[in-house]
Formats: sequence, C-alpha cells, structure tokens
Amino acid sequence: MNGGSLTGSLADTPWAAYWREGRISSCRDDEAGLYRGAIGDFWRGYFAALTDSTMILDLATGNGALPALALEVCRDTGKQLSIIGVDRAVTKPKIESCPFNNRCSVMFCRAAVEYLPLEAGVISAIVSQYGVEYSDLPAAIAETARVLMPAGWLAWLCHWRDGYIANQAQREAHDAAELLALDLSGKTKRLLKLQIVNGRITHDGHERTAASRERAELDRALRAAFSMVRDRGHPPGGNLQTYLANLGYIYQQRTAQATDAVFAALDELRHQLDYHRLRQAQLVRAALTAERLQECLQLMSGAGFERIEHGEVWEHGGSQLIAYRITARRE
Repeated sequence: MNGGSLTGSLADTPWAAYWREGRISSCRDDEAGLYRGAIGDFWRGYFAALTDSTMILDLATGNGALPALALEVCRDTGKQLSIIGVDRAVTKPKIESCPFNNRCSVMFCRAAVEYLPLEAGVISAIVSQYGVEYSDLPAAIAETARVLMPAGWLAWLCHWRDGYIANQAQREAHDAAELLALDLSGKTKRLLKLQIVNGRITHDGHERTAASRERAELDRALRAAFSMVRDRGHPPGGNLQTYLANLGYIYQQRTAQATDAVFAALDELRHQLDYHRLRQAQLVRAALTAERLQECLQLMSGAGFERIEHGEVWEHGGSQLIAYRITARRE
C-alpha cells in the first residue's frame, strides 16, 4: 500500500461522532443496522454475481454496511470474497473476521477516496453506498480508474437531489437550525444557574425560579420548539423529538448529578443536534443533480470506463425515490 493524505470535510467531527455511536448504515437502516428493501436487494444480487476471489473496495464505507452485506452473501452461498473498506472519517466498524468462511477477508483503513493507499490495478470491483458522491468527483473517479484492474466493475448507489432522502435531509437541516436558534440548552443553563446553592442544583430550585425571567424565556422557547416539531410532522423517534426528550430528561435529573456534569450534558446535547444539522446539510450538498450526474458520466468515459449504465432506484412499490445507480466496466 502507498501513503496518501487526508483532506476534506468528512474527516470532521460530525461524521466521526455519528460513527462512534455504532451506527452501521448512514440512513434507512433497520434494527439489524443493515440496508434492507431495494438497496439491500441490489447489493445482495451484485455480490452474489461476483466471481470467487474478487477483491472489493468499498468507498466511504462508514462502519461497514456493505462489507457486512457481502459477508452475508458469502455465508449464504459459500462464495469467497475479500473486502477493503476505506473512509476519511474516524469510523468504528464491528466486522473483523468472517468466522463462517476463513477464505473470506475484510479489512478497514482510514483514507480519502481521492487518495487511495493502493497500488494501481489491484482491485476487481469498486462499490459505494451513499458515499462517493461526498468526494471530489474528478479526483475520486481518477483514483477509481487507477486502482481498478482492466475489466473490473464499479457499482455506486448515490443520493439523488430530488429523491426522498435528500428532501428529508433538507427539511431536517432547516428545522434543526431553527431549534438551535432557540438556544434551549443555553436558556436551560441560565435557569439552572439560579437554582444553585453551595455549588449544587437544589431540589426546590424549580419552584424558587418559577417567576424568573429565565424561566419565562425557557418556557416560551420550549413551546415554540414543541409546536414546530409537532406541526411539521417529525416522528417521536426522530432526531429532533429525541433532542427535546433528552433535554427534558437532563432537566428532570439535574439534582442527581454534579452541576458541571449537568452543564456538560447540555453542551453535548447541543453539539449532537448541530452535528445532525451539519450531516444533513452535507448530504443535501453531496446529492447528485442532473448536472453533476452528467459531469460524473463524462469523467468516467474520459477515465476509460465503458458499458456505463445509470438510473433511479425506487423503494419496492415505487413509493420513494431513494438512490441513483451508476455501474460501469473498466476498459
């Protein structure tokens, strides 16, 4: 392997924090943490069609959803595959081995898609699920062409700007920004400071501060926040509803923790909401548009790819446009 540099926004804290939570897929995951529905079916079919001993490179792998799906196919079919997952963010993949088939292998490394730490022509297949579109596409396509062996295949499922996920992300980013502007964590801290006696938040502090200006400001902000998430249809288990629920929990447990710990929890809660906003905004910016798709196809053609096919991916039943598919063969 060759060395490479790490550059770009995906090495930043928001995505690293997301992967540290132990998530497997970047969105639309079920209780197993893997992609299901049309996306899962696409990848299972793709991996099942590969020949034995194929070396797969997964670009922007995150915590390894595609390697996990590939190993499921190995388990079910007896196929032998080797998978390398790369991501510029600090990730936390849970897959370390393939106990049901010791001729399969999986490994992960931190690397930018634009600077792959691989020799030329060593990869048989390159895949990406909601990942490569976040990169600098000219550099990523050039690197893909460099490391992919002749007659090797790529398959990418990307976010599509007019699709369901990008539209949801745009709404989440906008509404998260509105919640952040209400400064609920800051207003809660200012109220709690009035409830401190001898360095501790007191049990009777809530009643003592009932008529304070800080309490009135927090109550107004909370009413606005709950009205917003309710009226705009955010689900109870969604990020914005969870943020409000966690804020309430911290306040309810305020006397059970040291004051510094309570304030730190409020700061962390605000950071988590801001990270969510940033991730959703990045998703929207990364999603392919018709113009960016054409640029991508032209770059692939110029880099020596042939048999380029592309099209929309809809969830089963045609209810939601969830991705855009690009497949191509290296000359």
